[in-house]
Amino acid sequence: MPDNPEIEDVTIRIWARRASSSAQKVYWTLDELGVAHEQIDAGRTFGIVDTPEYLAKNPNGLVPTLETPDGFILWESNAIVRYLAATHGDGTLWPSDLRERASSDRWMEWADGTAKAAINPIFSKVVMGWEPYTEAEIDAHVAKADEVLRRFAPWIGERRYVGGDTLTIGDIPLGMILNRWFQLPIERPALPAVEAYYRRLRERAAYVRNVVQAPHVI
Repeated sequence: MPDNPEIEDVTIRIWARRASSSAQKVYWTLDELGVAHEQIDAGRTFGIVDTPEYLAKNPNGLVPTLETPDGFILWESNAIVRYLAATHGDGTLWPSDLRERASSDRWMEWADGTAKAAINPIFSKVVMGWEPYTEAEIDAHVAKADEVLRRFAPWIGERRYVGGDTLTIGDIPLGMILNRWFQLPIERPALPAVEAYYRRLRERAAYVRNVVQAPHVI
């Protein structure tokens, strides 16, 4: 907690750990928007999430959880990203035009429901060792991920970001899972448009600080 009680009263708190892929989305958003916040390590080796105090905030016992100075509490990383973008990034991360916002928002859903679902099994088996696997199984997972990303390639091949020329909410979850994809110790099929998009994301200091350079899972 901050030593200065005045800071404690005005700063958004985030319960999470830097290694959490879900939390990386939130930290990246905060950094892009320049929003001051206090990080409280929680989850896995840090504990806290199974305490009565934390469960009163987030009954799922997961991270991240956001709490505003006036006591508003929010969990689910995409919901937090949307809230932060709406309250601090209107017209930037949060497009003012409703249809532009909806177009960007759909890529948040696609990132978690389709891209992450295809890529995460490789991460869980190859990097984390949570499940036994054969090379044939990994090849099948890679083929599935390649199929999914090939659907995305034509879209991003015509745009700088998913919403157009500027970063929006739609890029946040997708940027997190693509970083995981490109850091997997595997041979990936060539996807030039997706690779170029990943390079553009890596030009953003906030993305590098909070996603690319995030610590390994602990």
